[in-house]
Amino acid sequence: HGSSAGVQQYAGPCLIRVMRAKEKDAAVQEQACLAIRDMCFMDKEKRIKVGNYGAIGAVVAAMLAHKDSEAVQESGCRALEEVCDIEVEEIKLKICDAGGFEAVVAGMSAHIGRVPVQQFGCKLFRAMISGTDAKVITMRNRAGKAGVIEAVTAALRGHLGSADVQQWGCRALINMNSSCTENRILSGTAGAIETVVGTIKGNAKDATIQEFAFWALNNMCSDNDKNKTMAKSAGAVDLANAALKTHSDKTAVIDKAKTTLILLK
Repeated sequence: HGSSAGVQQYAGPCLIRVMRAKEKDAAVQEQACLAIRDMCFMDKEKRIKVGNYGAIGAVVAAMLAHKDSEAVQESGCRALEEVCDIEVEEIKLKICDAGGFEAVVAGMSAHIGRVPVQQFGCKLFRAMISGTDAKVITMRNRAGKAGVIEAVTAALRGHLGSADVQQWGCRALINMNSSCTENRILSGTAGAIETVVGTIKGNAKDATIQEFAFWALNNMCSDNDKNKTMAKSAGAVDLANAALKTHSDKTAVIDKAKTTLILLK
């Protein structure tokens, strides 16, 4: 975190004023985003304070103003991911209302080859749409309309060799497709079914990825016959049977793979 030390002297609202005054300076925006990330590191109270003084909007504005800067996109994704507290609905709503979904989707699309941008973008999506209440489900719909499913699918497809991208991408799709019929349809259209099956096949020995990939596949196929057909055509049944043998001592993998077989029978 030392890279942002020079900016951390500007605490709270002062930092935001610096970002606004230097909005065209990519280097300042990058360092300011990193400072915001550092201020919020594993601290719920500071995350709430940061959200209240306008940091979320400032980070989103930086990302939108510097779409071509890999450094700003990466630091912006890192900042929003750290600010977002999975247990604080108020923060998640602020990121959503500030255009966070759209900004991160744009950054991921512009820098598809940059692993940290993809990884932290997926982590943010997963955190923002975690939960079961009505507001979270509404945010899932907004995320779907903002292109989150397409962005995550592209990240998974483009970084098969990155365990972090594979895990967090699948975890984002798990939440995107939980109790959300519209997003299941979008997932099928976006090629997420075949992509996740590719994740399962390409990471056959990684129990963690197997668990989350089968879980994502199950959520996408739930109550959607078209997606089930695509999953079967892509080879999901054979892969589920193989996972049961390869990970016979992993309860979580067995549970998810068995569910896949039940859904696709």
